[in-house]
Amino acid sequence: MFNPLLLLLTAFLEVGVSSYLKNTVYHVSETKWTLVKPWTVTPRKGFFEATASRGEGFRDTFHSPESGIYFIALNLQMANATSGFLKASLVINGEFEESNGFQGVHGKTNLTETVSLSGFLRLYENDVLALYLYGSKGSLLRDSTFSVVQMSRIGAVPGFHAVLSRGQLIQPQVISRLESWITSGTKGLFSMHTGTSPSVGLFCAILEGIYQFSSNINVESKIQLTELTDGFIALVLNSKITLAKRYLSGTRNFSSSISGMFKLNRGDCVEVKVKFNSDGNLTVLSGSSFSGLFLGVKREFAQQFSASLLAQNKVGSHVGWNMADNWTIKSSRRNFQSQEMILKTNHSMFIANDNGLFLVTALINVNSSSRTSKHLLVAIKDPPSGLTGNNGLSAGKTFSSSRGSLIVSGIVWLDKGDAVTVYVHSNSNDSDVVDGLFCVSVISYDWPGVTATLTESISLNTSEWTRVTTWKTHGVPGLFSFDNTFFPASGIYHPRQEGTYFVSCNVIFKGGGKGNLSVVIAIDDLIDTGNGLYALNENPKPVVTLNVAGSMRLKMSQTVSVYVKTTISSSWDVSDRTGFSVMLIGADSLTTPGFFAGEALKFRTMLYCLLIHFLLIRFQSRGFMMRHCLLESHQS
Repeated sequence: MFNPLLLLLTAFLEVGVSSYLKNTVYHVSETKWTLVKPWTVTPRKGFFEATASRGEGFRDTFHSPESGIYFIALNLQMANATSGFLKASLVINGEFEESNGFQGVHGKTNLTETVSLSGFLRLYENDVLALYLYGSKGSLLRDSTFSVVQMSRIGAVPGFHAVLSRGQLIQPQVISRLESWITSGTKGLFSMHTGTSPSVGLFCAILEGIYQFSSNINVESKIQLTELTDGFIALVLNSKITLAKRYLSGTRNFSSSISGMFKLNRGDCVEVKVKFNSDGNLTVLSGSSFSGLFLGVKREFAQQFSASLLAQNKVGSHVGWNMADNWTIKSSRRNFQSQEMILKTNHSMFIANDNGLFLVTALINVNSSSRTSKHLLVAIKDPPSGLTGNNGLSAGKTFSSSRGSLIVSGIVWLDKGDAVTVYVHSNSNDSDVVDGLFCVSVISYDWPGVTATLTESISLNTSEWTRVTTWKTHGVPGLFSFDNTFFPASGIYHPRQEGTYFVSCNVIFKGGGKGNLSVVIAIDDLIDTGNGLYALNENPKPVVTLNVAGSMRLKMSQTVSVYVKTTISSSWDVSDRTGFSVMLIGADSLTTPGFFAGEALKFRTMLYCLLIHFLLIRFQSRGFMMRHCLLESHQS
């Protein structure tokens, strides 16, 4: 029998995984395609799994439970490819020959190098992602990482993912814009609400806000090079301002990438430019990719920033691990910060002010006077204890006496108070980090709201009004907190979007059946029994449930919480099955990441949602039902 309640309960899930290789994976040329496995998410800090493999535990394949735009990040430490070229490819639904912009190559060298690939893909329900190795003999080393997380629903925010439709020959000594991109025709490609001009290679913002950009390129030379030097790939703003630059190095075939997080004004345009100083008939191959997504407006309470490392720093000039400090958020187009953002400990350390998922990118550019090996680590909570096995995202590379770069991107789970710090390891003192970029943004889910239950029962030891605290928003099917605005320990919801909210609670009392029981949903801790969000029981039984539900207009400076009262103290407990939900249902100017600004809700669907909500008021999953209806309305 069809169960609409079950459908609503399972409609929206936190979707994603961030994993690492605990052991090296080997590939031989006789095996055409080697599936990379097993990926693991425990016990290292920062890695997580949420609905990645149909409840079976993530090992090798990611199953998308619903359609959406997903962020992908791979940091692949490739080695032992001396006889040819080892290649890595992200494969969708077993379609090995399709190019989705996530292919990397490394080879004809005895050196180890990290190939980093990142960007956005449009996936549909039940799509399957897996990483494969192919080509010549080689190894994918332990500590390689693989992150996938759902960022938004299809059509919800401006964004794109494009691949080059043909190879582009780059003239030496000429800075060239990559052109002839396509955004359809291959699995994963998309373009939504953008000013993208694929044929000329420009993305132009139609909304002011924070954007994440990534580009992965594959390069081929017609002649064998000992090593390409002094080339670069860059993200460029309005054809003149370099937002992020990475130096290129390789031989005949190699891969490189660039990514970063930036604040754009409406009308700003971003492009990918490359320059090769070596005369090797170098071509950027078809299938190279360029993608970007609107993460949201810069908000007062959201933790997000992009910082630069000044050229006069001493990072990497000493043997061993060096902490990158003195990051600066200067007045430039490449840097920004929310008012909530302060880097601690000599401007080196980001501290999470709440639990959540965070998108992280770190880039260093190195100038070396001799051959040297460097490692880049975005450390989570703990400093590094060795070259491998650390908490966080890592990359390694051997540099010749020239310029080179290391970059890592990924998704990490942070608990409140966790630190994120960038470290650089050197095996000599003959090199300097001459430039760097460090970007972090909390991932806001695509509709403000929360559904919570209590962590434990609460005894009412007073006859005064008592705020209900110690909630939880995870660990029970149906619970969620999508915008990091609910503080479970204090029981306070602090909206970051002015608008109309639907609020509800069902408080379950257990006790001796004596005295009156009351519940009120309070704004700014004001007990107002005449606000329409108040319930009273004057003839209680041993178990009583009081329901309160309604809508209210909230400003960003206001708070919402649940208060309870009994006239006879020490005779009642509030059950741990008590529930509390808050959900945004309308605003004059929506700026939440998952709802495209200016798009209106459909009134008939909203009425249907409210009707269903009241009919099922006794279920603790009300927030999920409302959120499902809102997004159904938005997508229709």
